[in-house]
Amino acid sequence: PDYSDFRHSSADPWVPYRFYRVRFDQFMDTNGPISVVVTNISNGAELGEVVEVRGFVTATQRIAAVKLLVDGFLVAKAPGPQFALAFETREFANGPHRLSVVAQDGGAIESTDEVNELGDEGPSYGVTNLTVWFTNFIYNTRLRFEQFLPEIGDTQAVFAVWASPRDWQLDVTDREGAVVYQTFLGSGKRVEVHWDGTDTNGNYLNPQLLAYRFVDLGEATGESFSGDGGGAPPPGPDGSATESSESAAKLYPGSAKEAVLAGLSSYFVPQPPLPPPLEELLGPLPPLEIKISDEQKEKILAATAQESSAKAESADAGGGGVMEAAQGEAFKLEGPYSVFATFGVAGQGHHPAIDLFSRYLPPYRWSGGRVRMTSQREFGPWGRLRSVRSIVDESSKLFSKMGYVPVFKKLDDDIGGDDIRRQGFNNTNWFNFVNIGLYIGHSSAGRDIEYGMAHRQSYVPVYNSVLDTMDWVGASEMEFGSPYLKWMAFYSCNLFRDYYRSDAIYGEMKSHFALPLNGYLHIMQAFATENSVHPDMGFYWTIALRGSPLTSLADRSVIGAWNYVCRRTQWNPQHPDPDPNVARSAYWPECGGDFIYGYGPQTEPDRDPSDPLEQADLLENDHPANSPDP
Repeated sequence: PDYSDFRHSSADPWVPYRFYRVRFDQFMDTNGPISVVVTNISNGAELGEVVEVRGFVTATQRIAAVKLLVDGFLVAKAPGPQFALAFETREFANGPHRLSVVAQDGGAIESTDEVNELGDEGPSYGVTNLTVWFTNFIYNTRLRFEQFLPEIGDTQAVFAVWASPRDWQLDVTDREGAVVYQTFLGSGKRVEVHWDGTDTNGNYLNPQLLAYRFVDLGEATGESFSGDGGGAPPPGPDGSATESSESAAKLYPGSAKEAVLAGLSSYFVPQPPLPPPLEELLGPLPPLEIKISDEQKEKILAATAQESSAKAESADAGGGGVMEAAQGEAFKLEGPYSVFATFGVAGQGHHPAIDLFSRYLPPYRWSGGRVRMTSQREFGPWGRLRSVRSIVDESSKLFSKMGYVPVFKKLDDDIGGDDIRRQGFNNTNWFNFVNIGLYIGHSSAGRDIEYGMAHRQSYVPVYNSVLDTMDWVGASEMEFGSPYLKWMAFYSCNLFRDYYRSDAIYGEMKSHFALPLNGYLHIMQAFATENSVHPDMGFYWTIALRGSPLTSLADRSVIGAWNYVCRRTQWNPQHPDPDPNVARSAYWPECGGDFIYGYGPQTEPDRDPSDPLEQADLLENDHPANSPDP
């Protein structure tokens, strides 16, 4: 029915009875249950070092994401329905942990090519929980500051616990381990090192990424036990330690397994460190006593018997036990160092559904042309994008951990067309004041050549729900790149639409110097076709950009990270559209190998930012979503 068919008042003489208008607010997801199966790990399993959790999900519709949590903390994501989720166990304590594999179905994503005119369906979930044991020779490895800024007075603290007292060494190195900046030596079970951020000469460092390398020098030669909850004795009445010998480690075990084998019914775990001023003032918090239930005790004894059997078989075959210590490098942590950089993100997820009455005029209302969002529809579709807020929030948090300070986070009506439109000769827009920018929302490809223009172009529609108006910002009106802004990404469709569709516009835009970047910008990225707005976009993008050891080297460049996002959020073999989505990076030749950490003069484009003719030298790199991992 058309809106004009409704009678809104019972005072209307043509309506003898009171009229109630019914509005659909949201559909409940009535799909069948989601089943999550883990194929390679069972309850009670002992795990160590890097673990890959494998399995599959079955559901009645597309699976949007599969997530792995350890004791409720998110450690990995995968697209599904098959999954292989890798994580590092040495960053957790030895002992029992709960693994949760959570699957989320297609209600979590929206396509910019489809319209739900009545409402939006929420996602359904499925979960499998497993109780497992972590057994590592070094464990509880962590850094106090995920982003470390020594210039503002931060002192990095590095923590770890050995399974038995060791002589140990901690090296602070570059990421590859080729250059050693500082070396710390110690003995005992506990590693605690405080570093002021300088090298042996007292100078601050140049690299933006560092490695903290733990080295096992062999069994401790002296009596130097000091626990981190992994055998730490409880404090005395005044907070001081009552015992500090290896016998105390046996009396006050740091894991449930140690306690059960010692015939005890409780163990002790460390409390997180206090903020720096309080920790210096009050000292470390005492460890907490954890009681062990009879059920836990039975599981521990059963798992121990299984472990002993496995070790015996391994010994017969010439192998060693899981806790056997090999001298040398035992583990390595990585983290950013002194990254004074900024990030800005904006997104619109509140667009109305398709408007059949042309209230939202196309650009240049004096023209005869129209714009559209897809190749099938003349008007719209727009519609809500539910995941925009979650992407904005998650991206801001993750970039802050990478040493990039979020300068602004704009959503929905906070955004105006002038926030992304070129302003004056100084090219002032919000994004040109940060180093990395991300915009999430709808964009459109021009259907007709606008009157008074020589070419078609892409547009970003900016909606204002208070005024119920749409402001269209054309590609030729935008210009990204400044002495600050080096990388800009649009998680939106059609900005670079090309030959994959019948109405390609990228060639026209490039020929008329209408691509929205200048010589300051290293790389601009967007989708060349319609795309699905996926809630995990920020996670996949940042895990690749920060160079996680769980990603490949090819994924860690700025271009490689965009490819990584495309592969994990877009293509689905069951999707009715056989044409896979394609993401595009446009960049200067000098910048094809950019990383957000450690880029330097070798990648600075030697271009005149004010000369649009130099856009002829831009290169493109396309990423089909079904391309294999490198």
